[in-house]
Amino acid sequence: ARPTVARAVQNRARATVGLADALLRARCEQAGIAAELVATRADLESLLVAVYSGQRGSDLRLLRGWRADVAGRDLVALAEGRVALRAVADPPYIEEVPVAEQPVAAAGPDMGEAERHAR
Repeated sequence: ARPTVARAVQNRARATVGLADALLRARCEQAGIAAELVATRADLESLLVAVYSGQRGSDLRLLRGWRADVAGRDLVALAEGRVALRAVADPPYIEEVPVAEQPVAAAGPDMGEAERHAR
């Protein structure tokens, strides 16, 4: 059976929360702030679910105030596919790389297999 959209979005968020956590920790290290003060894993998953389902709102604390400045906007860019991450030799050991192609954040479970491979 095909998973519901909600389940697919949750699965996608769980699969990518490690990337979001790596970016969060890198941004926090650069800012000199403990990552735990900026966001929990649940905060990261909530942000990812919101972006993947097209329901970003200001009710997410990662998108408000200093948290948005430290990492929130960068996390959205990652979730939307506008940036990728790569490991580098110097602290914070993670670097954002702009992605030139069309973001695939909207590609969901309703997209056919042929369409998915055409991207």
